[in-house]
Amino acid sequence: MLDRLADEVGIDGWEIRWRNALREGDRFATGQRLGPGIGLERTLLAVRDEDRAAPLAQGGALASGIPGAVLEVLLARVEKIVSKEAIIQAVANWGEELSLNAIEVYVSRLRAKLEPAGIRIRTVRGFGYILEEYKDP
Repeated sequence: MLDRLADEVGIDGWEIRWRNALREGDRFATGQRLGPGIGLERTLLAVRDEDRAAPLAQGGALASGIPGAVLEVLLARVEKIVSKEAIIQAVANWGEELSLNAIEVYVSRLRAKLEPAGIRIRTVRGFGYILEEYKDP
C-alpha cells in the first residue's frame, strides 16, 4: 500500500516510510506518547542502501512486494509478538497464497539485512516473531 502511494507522489518506497515513521516523543492517535524502543529510524536506515540498490524484481527489503509487507507488519508491533498467521493475512493483498514456510524464508532474509544494524527478528516458538533491538549478552 505504501509503495503504491509513493508511486503516486513520485518518491520511492523507503522515502515514504521515512517521512511517515513514528519517532520517539510522537503521539499515537490515542494520545499515548511513543517512548524509547527499537528505533524505527535505525531500522529504516539499516535497509536503505540495499533497498535502493535492489531492482524490484530482486525484492529489496522495502522496495516492494512481500518482504516489505512483512517488515511493515513487524514494525507496526515493535517488541510485541506477531504471529505467522497475522503476517500471512497482512500480505494477502499481494495476491499470492503463502505458506508458513514461505514466511520463514522472508523473515530469514530480513534478519540478514537488519542484524548488522543491531535490529533482530526473534522467533518465539509456537507463537511468531518479535522485532527488537539486539543486545549483546
